[in-house]
Parts: sequence; C-alpha cells; structure tokens
Amino acid sequence: MRLSRPVIASAAALSAMAAIGVASGQAGSPETAPVVVEATDLAPAALPALTFPVGVYMENRVSDQVSLPPGATLQFQGLPPGLTYDPRTTAIKGVPTTPGVYRPVATAYIAGIPVRTESTTVTITGRAGGGAPAPAPAPAPAPAPAPAPAPVATPAPGTINIADIRALPLPEPVKDALLGAALAINDGIQAAWNTVPDGSLGK
Repeated sequence: MRLSRPVIASAAALSAMAAIGVASGQAGSPETAPVVVEATDLAPAALPALTFPVGVYMENRVSDQVSLPPGATLQFQGLPPGLTYDPRTTAIKGVPTTPGVYRPVATAYIAGIPVRTESTTVTITGRAGGGAPAPAPAPAPAPAPAPAPAPVATPAPGTINIADIRALPLPEPVKDALLGAALAINDGIQAAWNTVPDGSLGK
C-alpha cells in the first residue's frame, strides 16, 4: 500500500519516518523523482523487561535484544540507581544499589532527531547491601556465678603451726613423722574445740 500524498523530506527525515514505523510514505524533491518508503522492520522492537540482582555487576547490550536502525542512537532516562547506559556499546551496565521496580524510558535518535520513545521495566531484586540478611548474633552466655568462698575455719587454740614444722632443718623422714603427729594432734584439738558452745572460752 502506498500513500498518494507527497512528503517533502530530507534523507534524515526519511530515516526517522522509517524508524518510527511509518507504514508507508512518498517523498520527492524538485530535482529527483519521488522516492517511495515502504513499510519496514527498522523500528526498534519493544524493549524487553529486565531483572537483575542488587549489588552484582551486570552488563546487558540493548543491541543484542532489539534491532536498531542504522545510525540510530539511544538515550535512557530513569535507570535504576547504579546503572548507566553506554551509547558506544549499547550496554546498560553497572552495579544496582537499590531494590525495586523501575520504568526507564529510552528515546531513539537519528541524525539528532528523536524518532521513537519506548519504556520498559527493570526489576532489581534482593536486599540493599546484597545477599541474605545476616543472622542475628547469638546472645552471649551469662557468666557463671563465682563460687562462694569456702568458710575458713578458725583454728582452735593450742593447735600446732604446721608451717613451723615444714621450716625445720630436719631430714625429710623426720620432718614427715613430725608433720603426721602434729596433724593428728591438731585434729584432736579441733574436734574438741568444735564442741565448745559459741560464746564460751572466748569462742
């Protein structure tokens, strides 16, 4: 199908018309015969929805997923935080920083003329900071109570000082015999002292 209405346009304008999916058009100039622009597939297809994890570097070339017209360039607005568009490689790249659902808008230009605008959905998954939430630290165990000090028995009056015997300059066998006798005497004195009621004999 062709339109009979003539369209006076430059080559750039014709390319722009093709890029935005004009079904058909007719262009001419005083110097040349009319040029017929047929319906073409040069218009970029709808941009695909994208999903990326937060905190992970990614790079996705638009030209790998849509057909761009010759000489067309894209500009993006509203990309998720951390992502940028590189027109040289047509790559959306970077490290997404904020989870959420975004709807960036891409505008195609030919010879500096905006010829088509498309929007898409970019979903950033995960949690800020990346990865699963850190487990809560386990509570520190309560310190064990210090053992109560053992009561110190008050030595009974008249008991022998064992330290004095240990300090005597005697042969070890003699010293051991004296220590055994002193301990036995002390046990007897202590047992008798324990039977004395408190408050009696200075106890």
